[in-house]
Amino acid sequence: MKPPSSTVPAHTSEATLAPVVSALPGGLPTLDQLFDFAADAERRARTLLVLSAVAGAEGIQVPEELIDEEVRRAQPQVQGQRKLEAYLASERGRRAIRASLRRSLVVEKIVEDWFDGNPGAWPAWGPERPPRPAVSAALSPAASPAGGSADAPKAKRSPAKRSAK
Repeated sequence: MKPPSSTVPAHTSEATLAPVVSALPGGLPTLDQLFDFAADAERRARTLLVLSAVAGAEGIQVPEELIDEEVRRAQPQVQGQRKLEAYLASERGRRAIRASLRRSLVVEKIVEDWFDGNPGAWPAWGPERPPRPAVSAALSPAASPAGGSADAPKAKRSPAKRSAK
């Protein structure tokens, strides 16, 4: 059974809603729209968790040079915005960049590994396949330094054990 479509909870006053409604170009979302947003958010969260788990299982580490490069690329965009500049310079900001890059590197590795295993899959009508990026070589577990990552999942049990309960 689907909940009824409503835009405002019964206990919400119009005075409380006035600033919110004026800030939203399309007005308040309906209950159906909120359920759609929640489903999309859950899908994104699960994807990020899976990519982080794969990165941890594969032992993928992000070289500090990549993080430094990403910080340098972002600096012109945040110039003059003191809070964002401080965030980029902080360890917390570097951890967030590291986590994002780590997931991106997992996707790149998956795609590169798939094309390596399926050489005929590269489209004949497209440009020649570029050589595998040098960073990909650093992504192999043997090339990664030992140790954990701030992005690694903290699960104590394997997924198989978790689902058995």
